[in-house]
Amino acid sequence: MKFSRRNLIKSAATLPLVAVLPSISFASPMRSENLKGIKLSLNAYSFNEWLRSGKIDLLELIDYCVEVGFDALDPTGYYFPEYPEAPTDSFLYEFKRKAYLNGVEISGSGVRNDFTNQDPSVRDEGVTLVKRWIDVCVKMGCPLLRVFAGKELEKSRSRKITDGLLIGHLKEVSDYASKKGILLALQNHNEYIKTAEQAITILNAVGSPWLGLHLDIGSFQEKEAYSEIEKAIPYAFTWQIKEEVYENGKKVKTDLERILQIINKHGYRGYLPLETLGQGDPAEKVKKLIEEMRLAMEKLRDRK
Repeated sequence: MKFSRRNLIKSAATLPLVAVLPSISFASPMRSENLKGIKLSLNAYSFNEWLRSGKIDLLELIDYCVEVGFDALDPTGYYFPEYPEAPTDSFLYEFKRKAYLNGVEISGSGVRNDFTNQDPSVRDEGVTLVKRWIDVCVKMGCPLLRVFAGKELEKSRSRKITDGLLIGHLKEVSDYASKKGILLALQNHNEYIKTAEQAITILNAVGSPWLGLHLDIGSFQEKEAYSEIEKAIPYAFTWQIKEEVYENGKKVKTDLERILQIINKHGYRGYLPLETLGQGDPAEKVKKLIEEMRLAMEKLRDRK
């Protein structure tokens, strides 16, 4: 049986209750009418330039989430002090404390690994990094970690061989994540993984209920984005909702109502992290995007 969130729930229904509980403590892919269980999160990459330059830090980003009304924050690992090493416990616990006291959930985090690189030392560094950040997530109270496949397919190596390397490393880190109670989400980033089919092939080959898809709607650029999203959504653990998607090779404004209709149709429940890119004031750009998302959600909920 192919792995997907939907199949995972169906198979879990036949298990004793004690075995079911861990698998449904995160978003479950059961039918959800009118966007029940959907929460909006801020992907910290929206503030990449400000965070990198020190104009804002992660603690201040929590304040922004409160101001704008996000349910959660998705802070990528490289915005923490000491990255790629683990941040100090004192910083992690202060971040965790402030988020909790302000009612901001930590929906996920992420690292930048490369499991398709021809250099085995680079791949091994990625494994170490992912495992390290799984441990950080445990301390931070973060349920999910985003990971990458790798960069473009190297000309000197076949896709079959590279898939084998990637699958092997993902199996290793997924096994580690399962022992720590942390979900992993593989992001389609228009690098090594460009299509829904490629992502699904890798996820099914790994076959771990602890590894799903980080569905990046702006990174399906080879085929029509909405059809790719339809194919990929059964595997989605979390998302990256962007201002623009690709249709017929051209970048166009995201139809948020259409995205939400797909989400509602397939019964996804959980976080929808929003991310803005490009030039401009990120505080204003994010505020505009969340307002547009809320309006689209209201329209869908009002439909009978």
